[in-house]
Amino acid sequence: MGTTLQVALYKELVNDNVEYLSYGKKNFNELVTESKKNRRVRNGFLFKVLLDNQYTHFQKLAEKDSELESFRNHLATALHRLQSSSLTECAEFGQHFLNKYFRKVNVVLNEDKYDMSAEMAKYFETLVKSYRLKLEETSTLNEKLNEHRKMRFKVYM
Repeated sequence: MGTTLQVALYKELVNDNVEYLSYGKKNFNELVTESKKNRRVRNGFLFKVLLDNQYTHFQKLAEKDSELESFRNHLATALHRLQSSSLTECAEFGQHFLNKYFRKVNVVLNEDKYDMSAEMAKYFETLVKSYRLKLEETSTLNEKLNEHRKMRFKVYM
């Protein structure tokens, strides 16, 4: 794994997002049901499956359910799309989980077609971008606070 891929961080981000989108904490089976009804929950849920090491369980369900099998195929394509992302974190994430779970899957990618996999890849990229933005805002705020503290300290001296 590369230096910028922080699975624990992404796990927290995705879990928080899925909890928000599904209106509270839900167990695996509830999220499976919800993901069939709500595409936003689906996008988060599929990344949650990867990050929570629940892929094997999901794969067994997908073997019996054609809709989940379709989700699984689109997830592989989404990870393939992420590999070519301009965001290093997304590219490493896609590479890591493709190698971990989809090593033997032949991914067919149609760049011209916007499908479920493109939406999934965009979901994760947006999550990473929002995290980066919050990190920048926090850094800027901390810098301003430190500068203010230094100024206060000088005044008291």
